Order: sequence, then structure tokens, then C-alpha cells
Amino acid sequence: MGVSSLMDTWVVLKDIEGEGEHNRGISIVKSRGMAHSNQFREFRLTGKGFALEDVSLGEFGGLTGAARAEQEAKEVALSLARTQEMARMKKLIERKRALLDARIASLQGDFEAKEEEIRKSIEETETVEQERRTRKIRVAGLRQADKKGGGMKKEPAESEKEWELRLYVAGQTPKSLAAFANLKRICEEHLAGKYRIEVIDLVQNPALAAGDQIIAIPTLVRKLPEPIRKIIGDLSNTERVLVGLDLRPVEEGRRQA
Repeated sequence: MGVSSLMDTWVVLKDIEGEGEHNRGISIVKSRGMAHSNQFREFRLTGKGFALEDVSLGEFGGLTGAARAEQEAKEVALSLARTQEMARMKKLIERKRALLDARIASLQGDFEAKEEEIRKSIEETETVEQERRTRKIRVAGLRQADKKGGGMKKEPAESEKEWELRLYVAGQTPKSLAAFANLKRICEEHLAGKYRIEVIDLVQNPALAAGDQIIAIPTLVRKLPEPIRKIIGDLSNTERVLVGLDLRPVEEGRRQA
């Protein structure tokens, strides 16, 4: 239109009739030199003047009047329902977390009680074993004193001692299997018929590690003859094992190494 070129701003007002009511709408067709909205907005004339309503879209386009108010009410109700659902889910998570924490605390308490029970059992067993050995030595001394000629019983020669060895492993790992094989070979070569090997798997009985204060695996513990000795590793270094078990003097082991 020729006259439009003379206008700075072209505003369209429209009466909207539908669903038994009249509503007013406004839009800007053009505004020279200025950015403007291309939306069609409902407006109302109130006691405070001209008031624009927010754009509300329905299934078939923009909504005005009662339809707009109804749509806004539905959106508010939906938002409230979502907020309540999120609050409910948060409370549910908190309850489940509290139950989980209580369960963990209960299991931790059960474990600590069982661990203490096993530790006491180990200590009692070691005490009983030590007392048994002490009584055995005393009885042997008394029997020796009753024999003609008297005198103290001689300590058995090194070659006559029985060697009690305890090997701590962790399952059927290559290192554990190698340690057992190396120990068996060394015993057969140097202690044939005079040794006893006890293998303790800490995977099945982890509490038994406390008895000999095991900090690494594999670990070999010489229980008898006393004093107790420990060797850590797969026992592949034969000379080191012999020296550690007192089967070979340290200086001799160094010369052969």
C-alpha cells in the first residue's frame, strides 16, 4: 500500500470472537527502523490502563480469554504435580539411602564382632599350643632325671629335628603355586623325611593372617625348630631360603651366591 511508506509504526487491533466471548488482540505489522515482535497478543483494558497478556498456545493455535486462563491453570497444575513428584522421589531416595547406611553399619558391626571372635580364638589356640609344648618339655626333663645316671636330656641333633613349615598363599595364583613347588623341592633335597608343610590359603581364611602377622604373600613361616623365621616371596632363590631357614650359615650362603 502506498500510504504505508509514510508510517513509522503500523499497529493492528483486532476483535476476537469465539466460545461465547469477545477478546481483544494486537500486533505490529511494521515499525520503521526498530526491531519488534511478530506475535499476536491479547490485551485488556483495566483500571490501571492497557495490559498485555502472555502468549498461550493450544492445540489449534493461540488462546485468548477463558481458554487462555484455563490453559494457564492446567500448566500451573501440571508444574505443581511435577514438583510434588520430584519431592516424593527425593524423599524415597533419602529413605532408601538411610536403609542402605543402616544395613552397611549392621554388616560392619557383625564383621567386627566376628573378626574379634576369630582373633581371640587364634590367640587361645596359640596359648594352648605353647602350653602343650612347655608341658612336653617339662615331662621329657622329668623322665630323663628318673633314668639311671641322671642328667639333662640332650637336645636332638640338627639332623634329627622335625621341621614344621607354614606357607601362606592367596588362591591358585602362579606365584603361590611356584612358592609351594620351590618349597617342596628344597625340603626334599635338604630335609627329606623330617619336615611337615602346612599350606594356608588366605582367600578362604583371611583371619588366620593375624596369627603370624602376615603382611605379604606368599610368606613361608618356620614354626619349628624355634626361633620362628619368615621368608617372603616365591622361594625361587634356593640359597636365600636355605640361609633363612638356618639350613646353611650366612657366610656360606654368601660365598655360594
